[in-house]
Amino acid sequence: MNRHDDSSRQGLAAPLHAGALDAVNGYLRQAEGMILQTEELETSLAAAIPPLSIGPLVVALHVAWAELDARLQYLGSLSGAGSDRELWTQATMQRLLRASCRVVTIGIGYVVRHGWAAYEVLQLRRLMDRVKSHGPIRRAPHVEE
Repeated sequence: MNRHDDSSRQGLAAPLHAGALDAVNGYLRQAEGMILQTEELETSLAAAIPPLSIGPLVVALHVAWAELDARLQYLGSLSGAGSDRELWTQATMQRLLRASCRVVTIGIGYVVRHGWAAYEVLQLRRLMDRVKSHGPIRRAPHVEE
């Protein structure tokens, strides 16, 4: 984690009490773990593992998103209106949204190409709907050298 993430957390957490600050930190740590999950799924797809073997990874990602959504509801109850939505502007959350959209898109193409059951496509599309429900995904800012 870089210094920018730490300062962003402090700025977001300023109006929150100590329990909420711990919840925000846990929320962002879970999001970082989910980014690793999406990378693992993307690697599995690139390694040409049959679609049936990616099923458990897709299910695990669904479960992780459900847990993250539950944490978001909890944070919203602690912090008041609007502050839970601010989390989606954090760099970690934007990376998670982009990584999830990317891997779902790759996964749908992979499963369709290999002619497997529509069930896998349906699960991936449901995951995409969940990701998109969190609002627009910002593009990463261009860094000039």
